Amino acid sequence: MPREREGYREQLSDILEYFDDRRLLSVSDVSRYLGISRQRARKRLNITGDKGVSATELARKLIT
Repeated sequence: MPREREGYREQLSDILEYFDDRRLLSVSDVSRYLGISRQRARKRLNITGDKGVSATELARKLIT
């Protein structure tokens, strides 16, 4: 079973606290959280389509 990377739980906790425990985040939410443009968020985190990204996936992408 793969191990979690160091800092994953803390990052996920911070994201969930910031978004009041919402699990699915839009590109606009992510860009506001990171303080970058929506286009930059899409490119940096490889978010495609209009679905957005889950909080767990965002935490995973931010610690790599």
